[in-house]
Amino acid sequence: MPTVGALIGDSASCVVPSVGHRAAMTPDLLIRTGKALYADQWRAPLADALDVGDRSIRRLVSDRTGPESVLGNLLEIVEAKREALGDVHELLTEAQVKRA
Repeated sequence: MPTVGALIGDSASCVVPSVGHRAAMTPDLLIRTGKALYADQWRAPLADALDVGDRSIRRLVSDRTGPESVLGNLLEIVEAKREALGDVHELLTEAQVKRA
């Protein structure tokens, strides 16, 4: 199984440019977020989560910057996944402690 680092790459290499004073969605950020959430087969699940078609994802990957709404929607998805993983982490930790 690949490591998280292998799935999403080196975090230091992901630079998020800004438009004005706001961060901008870039293809690199979209790809890294998709891979972090859904591994190598990330396009279709991410399209479903964003409620867009596969073509929209391909278009976002080919553009230099995506709409700000995508950035906000991705952040919501990541925050929900992070919360769910935190809950699962706690349960796994408790189960491991009980076994010891």
